[in-house]
Amino acid sequence: MLNKSKTTTILAGAGCAGAHKELLELAGKLKAPIVHALRGKEFVEYDNPFSVGMTGLLGFSSGYHAMMNCDTLLMLGTDFPYQQFYPPDATIIQIDIRGEQIGRRTKVDLDLVGDVRVTIAALITQLRANPDESHLSASLSHYDEARKGLDANGNFWLFGGGGYDAAGNVGSLSDLWEFNPSANQWAWMSGSNTASAYGEPGVYGTLGSPAAGNFPGSRYSASSWTDSSGHLWLFGGEGYDSTDEEGWLNDLWEYNISLNEWAWMGGSGIVNNFGVYGTLGTPAAANVPGGRFGALSWTDSNGHFWLFGGDGEAASDSGGDLNDLWEFDPSTNQRAWMSGSSSTVGTNGGQPGVYGTLGTPAAGNIPGGRFFL
Repeated sequence: MLNKSKTTTILAGAGCAGAHKELLELAGKLKAPIVHALRGKEFVEYDNPFSVGMTGLLGFSSGYHAMMNCDTLLMLGTDFPYQQFYPPDATIIQIDIRGEQIGRRTKVDLDLVGDVRVTIAALITQLRANPDESHLSASLSHYDEARKGLDANGNFWLFGGGGYDAAGNVGSLSDLWEFNPSANQWAWMSGSNTASAYGEPGVYGTLGSPAAGNFPGSRYSASSWTDSSGHLWLFGGEGYDSTDEEGWLNDLWEYNISLNEWAWMGGSGIVNNFGVYGTLGTPAAANVPGGRFGALSWTDSNGHFWLFGGDGEAASDSGGDLNDLWEFDPSTNQRAWMSGSSSTVGTNGGQPGVYGTLGTPAAGNIPGGRFFL
C-alpha cells in the first residue's frame, strides 16, 4: 500500500515515544509530512523537518489539510479521537501496540499490532523511496503560513486593545499575554492589569535598549509582526504616548521573549507625528511612517515587515485614510516607502484607488486609502 501511495501523511501519537529516529527515517523515505496528535507532541515535534503541526480542535490548519489531501494516512501509536478530522477517502493504516485501540475512531484498511519503533524499523527496509516531494513541500509551506504570528514555540501573543481590566473597569489596555495552545493556558507577561478612561502612558526608556521597566502605552488597532528570531514587533495604533496624550502613534517596539523585555526601536514617543517618506524605494534610518491605526501588516519570505495604509498622518496634511506601502528590514532597522501616496488629500479625506484593468498588474495600480479593524 505504501509503495503505491503518492501522497502519504503520518499521524503520530504518544506511541511514538522512543521512535523519533525511525519516524524521521520513515517520513524521509515516504516524503510524508508528519502531523502529531496532542499527546504525541513531546515525542514527535522536536528536531523534526517533516513536522506540519498538530491537528484536532487546538491544531493548525496545516495539520488538517495534510491529512485531508493524502491518499494514504499512516497512524502510528495514536487513538486520535476526532472523527471529523480523518480523511474520508484515504486508505488508512494503523499501527499500535494496543490492539483494542485499532479501528475505534475510523475505518482502517490495514492494521498492525506491535511496538511502533520496532514495526516501522522493519517496515523501512521494505519501502521504496518516493521520488515525489510535492505533497510534503505543499504541507510544509502551509505550515509556515499557518505559523505566521506565532513565536518559535508555537505560542500566540496578544497586546492591549480596548476592554476590561482585572477589576472589570473599561478602558484602553497595555497588557501583554501569551497563550500556549498545547496546554490551553494563558499567561500575563507584561504591561499593566489596570485600565483607565485615559489609558496607560508608555515607558520608552532609551531608544534601541531593552529594559524591564519599558512597555508600550495603552492602544488599539496597532500593527504587529514576528521576526525570524521569534521576537515580537508592534507599531503604532490609536493610543497613549509617553505623556499620556491620546492620538495616532508611530512608535515601533520590539519584545524579546527570552528576556521578557520591551525595547523602543523607532518612531516617536509623542502622538500625531507626520511621516518622513524619504525617496521612494530607498531605505533610510530617518524614514518613518506617520502616526496611524488600523494598518495592514505582513511578513515576507526574507523576514522583512510590510505595512499598508491605515487611518492617520501622511507627510504633512491633516490626516485621513492612507494608501502608502512601507517595507521594514529588522536587521538594519531601516524603513523604505515603497508605493502609494505620501498624502491623504482626496475628495473625501483619503487617496482614491487606481484600479486599471481587472486581473492585469500594472505599475500605476494602487488600492485606495483605507484602514482595517
